[in-house]
Amino acid sequence: MTEDVMMALSVADAVLDLLDASPMAVVVHDEGGRVRHANAAFARLLGYSLSEVLDLDMSDLVLASADGSHPADVADPADPADPFDEPGTAVPQPDPVPAAVLAGARHPAVREHRAEVPAPRSSSVPSPSGSIADRRMVHRSGRTLRCRTTTSTVDRDGRRLVLMCVEDVAAHERVVERLRHAATHDTLTGLTNRAGMSRHLQDVARSGRVVDVAMVDLDGLKLVNDTLGHLAGDRLLVAVAGFLTAGLPAGCEVSRWAGDEFVVTGPVRSGHGPDPAPDAAGIGGPDTGTGHFDLAAALRRCLRAEVEVAPEVTVAVRASVGVSRCGGGRSPPRRWPPRTRPCTP
Repeated sequence: MTEDVMMALSVADAVLDLLDASPMAVVVHDEGGRVRHANAAFARLLGYSLSEVLDLDMSDLVLASADGSHPADVADPADPADPFDEPGTAVPQPDPVPAAVLAGARHPAVREHRAEVPAPRSSSVPSPSGSIADRRMVHRSGRTLRCRTTTSTVDRDGRRLVLMCVEDVAAHERVVERLRHAATHDTLTGLTNRAGMSRHLQDVARSGRVVDVAMVDLDGLKLVNDTLGHLAGDRLLVAVAGFLTAGLPAGCEVSRWAGDEFVVTGPVRSGHGPDPAPDAAGIGGPDTGTGHFDLAAALRRCLRAEVEVAPEVTVAVRASVGVSRCGGGRSPPRRWPPRTRPCTP
């Protein structure tokens, strides 16, 4: 065996080792669909052991009709946009599947699907190298996975081998959704955070709708933190968040703006109406007959409560509230936050 041959074999072994170590699911099959190599990530994705995968072919793993697509892959206008698709880019389309992959499936779920699929129109249509396709792949349990596959082909010694990298689209979407939620929600209370509320107010201003905006400044939080500890302060914040979300009617949005501050928006039920006149507490007036929803009064009702912040230690909720108006062609108030005044439950 020459040195060049030994070097080529060494490189081939190294490439296989790299595929095996890859965190991305990778499978190599021949033109007939027979699995020739797969890594542990691919076997784990589909619920098989590595030895079991090597005894299968792609017809056991891929749900596809004669034109290379699966009925469930047809775009539904109601479906949310793929977070990985850039605006203006073409949606990847499924590439054709060799006829051998469409026949003789051994997995029950695949066999059931095959019975509903018309016979292939061509004998064999190899996937173009570097093609990207959205596919339904079948898990060992029978459930289907939405996957995005990247396929490359190579011809060697008269044989065609296909390398397929497989990504679980649903798993990626879950990660994106968790990141999106974390970016717009407060970790402690679960409410919308400052970024999320700012976006909501911008949407209101652009839409032409009208809402009242209240800044709720929780009084005494620093004293609770300093005397009883931050865990007690967290209990107070979580309780207030619960009072606001449970006590306000539909159409109100509640957020934790920062620290001890909450921002709440409430609907104006009919027409724009005049700005609310201050009541005896100085923080908004009653319904004046214009259909104005008295957000300040609703907040007072929500905050008429006590919270046990530590064993045998209960504090009454106290807050200062300022109310302004947003929407109807007006941007969020230039003075932000609105001037707050004590809110006596």
